[in-house]
Amino acid sequence: THDGYVRAILNDLDALNVIAKLLEVHDAVHAIRMTGDPDYTADDWRATLPGDKIPVRELNNFEGDPSDLLWPPLSRQVLP
Repeated sequence: THDGYVRAILNDLDALNVIAKLLEVHDAVHAIRMTGDPDYTADDWRATLPGDKIPVRELNNFEGDPSDLLWPPLSRQVLP
């Protein structure tokens, strides 16, 4: 599983005396975005991920792609 793989990597890094810590997924995405766009990423920026509350959108006369009503694509959030 993914969790087992991550634990194994962390254990291997620890055995090599490499300091590493497991990040919560929102913190990890923030770190990725800071790598790609640090000048335009606020300290309190937070990605909207599946499982988060979906932002309210206007639905009257909506004619776009239905997927636009769900969470924004991660790619557009990380590298806008």
